[in-house]
Amino acid sequence: MKSLHEKSILLGFIVCLSVGAVYFIMHTYVSMHAKIIADQYNIKRQEESVLVTKLVDELQEIKKIVNTMLQHQVQAINREIIQSRNNNQRPQQQESQSSCRQAQSQAQESARAVNKKVTEILTKDDLQSLLDSNNNPSVLFFHMNGCSWCKKMDPVFDEVANNPLFSNVKFYRIEGRASQAGELVQKAFNQKISGFPTLLFINNGKYVDKQVGFAKQEEFESNIKKNLQK
Repeated sequence: MKSLHEKSILLGFIVCLSVGAVYFIMHTYVSMHAKIIADQYNIKRQEESVLVTKLVDELQEIKKIVNTMLQHQVQAINREIIQSRNNNQRPQQQESQSSCRQAQSQAQESARAVNKKVTEILTKDDLQSLLDSNNNPSVLFFHMNGCSWCKKMDPVFDEVANNPLFSNVKFYRIEGRASQAGELVQKAFNQKISGFPTLLFINNGKYVDKQVGFAKQEEFESNIKKNLQK
């Protein structure tokens, strides 16, 4: 029979083998489980990485779209601001131009009022009376309200009328429409007034010559000398 000592050694050896086997089995299980968990974690990390990359790309696209929309909106606002400024400036410019035209018109009216060398004819009766009784060397300036060339002719006509060289000539400014000048001139001189301004040169109650359209001062004076101061 084996001694007690030998039995103890054998039992200790068996226990050591059992403990070693259990440790090996547990170590193997833990290692395998840890690898499985690590693989799953890596797969999850890869999936998360792919998802994050996809989200970043989508955010970049959204950023581009938002920037484009903002640029378009800013451009539209700038266009509206420019258009608004232009719209605000136009009435001011128009008002300024209108004021200048009114000032010029008033200046011309004032010049007419103080020009005693020029007689204003505004009605048909006044024109008929002039045509019936006038025997002086005369210039009849037919104009129309609103006629731009007539307005340009006004200061030239006034300047020539005030020239002492033509003190023997009578100067008349006649509103063509209001005085029905076309009808009366046709009847008196067999002449048509085809447009404004028109200058008629009359001497001894008879028609001498006619000038249609704007005339420079030199040309106007030359026509007076030729037709009324022979």
